[in-house]
Amino acid sequence: MMSRKPNIVDGKLSFGNLTPINKNRISKLVQHHMAHKSWTVQQVHNFHRDSNKWVGIGYNWWIAFDGTIYKGRGWNVGAHCAGNNSTTLGIGYQGDFTSQSMTDAQVESGAALNAWLMSQCPNIKSANDIIGHKDIVATACPGKHFRMTDLKDMINNQSKKSSTPKQPNKTPQPSNTNTYIRTFQTWINSNYKSKLATDNIYGNLTKREAIRAYQKELNKQFKAGLVEDGIWGNNTLNATRVVRHGARGNITYILQGMLYCHKLDPNGFDGIFGNGCENAVKKFQRQNKLVVDGLVGRDTWSRLFR
Repeated sequence: MMSRKPNIVDGKLSFGNLTPINKNRISKLVQHHMAHKSWTVQQVHNFHRDSNKWVGIGYNWWIAFDGTIYKGRGWNVGAHCAGNNSTTLGIGYQGDFTSQSMTDAQVESGAALNAWLMSQCPNIKSANDIIGHKDIVATACPGKHFRMTDLKDMINNQSKKSSTPKQPNKTPQPSNTNTYIRTFQTWINSNYKSKLATDNIYGNLTKREAIRAYQKELNKQFKAGLVEDGIWGNNTLNATRVVRHGARGNITYILQGMLYCHKLDPNGFDGIFGNGCENAVKKFQRQNKLVVDGLVGRDTWSRLFR
């Protein structure tokens, strides 16, 4: 299966000496969680370096809650699976999946990353070679809430010509620029049991349901504890998450829909924060005299929902 390389962020992690890994020897892709509810890739790197006395993070790649893929050791021997580090690659995920739920964005980014790695490693024949840490070591990792079946199904269902994972929800595509808002309204109705009129008009009801969908995703993915009332208040503002290039999932769908509502085209309604989406975000930020950085944080979300 040939798959394109997904967007991978260089976390600027500092290592000592690393040993290049031989791709021809790799036989398994091992999935991990950190067993900590919030640590970032930098915090994991610090822990592995300072407490474990390793040269740095043991995983080859790391996937955050929002789906951002970070480079860890990359194509070097990891420190994630004792006795198997030279024949496996380790993918770590933010969170503790013994008690937390794996996010949709993590599943989608995990599928894209694993599919690409499969195409790079000649001895990995199928998704059956994607395993959990517990499959070869006595451990609970990656936790009972790690969505292994969803991950493998997404890889198996994708096209051989694309690394983009199949989206879990039906996503109608606009036929022309005059129906973008209707597309977003239809998607909200389908995914959040709303009853919006698909009238292609961005009014108060569409905005309220868009905010309610955003609140639901923050609660589902990050346990934000928000009242899902469709009102943009301080609690929702404080619970916002920064969304950036490479993000995938329902929050990115909502972002793209809101760009439609502000008459900006993110170059597709696909739940993937690509170049077109980033350009539309920057244009919106420029129009609203915000910092033009392509990052969708508190100020940009506030203006989108205003």
